[in-house]
Amino acid sequence: MSEVLTEILKADPSFDKDTFLKQCEGDIIPNVLEAMIRGELELLKDWCYEATYSQLAHPIQQAKAMGLHFHSKILDIDNIDLAMGKMMDQGPVLIITFQAQLVMVIRNTKGELVEGDP
Repeated sequence: MSEVLTEILKADPSFDKDTFLKQCEGDIIPNVLEAMIRGELELLKDWCYEATYSQLAHPIQQAKAMGLHFHSKILDIDNIDLAMGKMMDQGPVLIITFQAQLVMVIRNTKGELVEGDP
């Protein structure tokens, strides 16, 4: 973890772990989750590297190909923690863990409930 944080501080001397976690809680996690649960692929692509986007987008693309529509919402995001740091090809990466409470609702083209509980 210290190697990763050192590399991040070289690139951004003003980086602060606690500030970053607050930004994750208030901005990053809600936006990525919202994009995922609503099937908004363009928004998801704006927030993710290509490899991560491909993994997250695949089930959404499959559902959309089957004519399914997402009508979900985030209720709460909690227990945000910096789990680990990792050096990867694109540079230092921080792994964040969190818990989220969601209402997942997926409907078919007729508006019939396929998954979830509205």
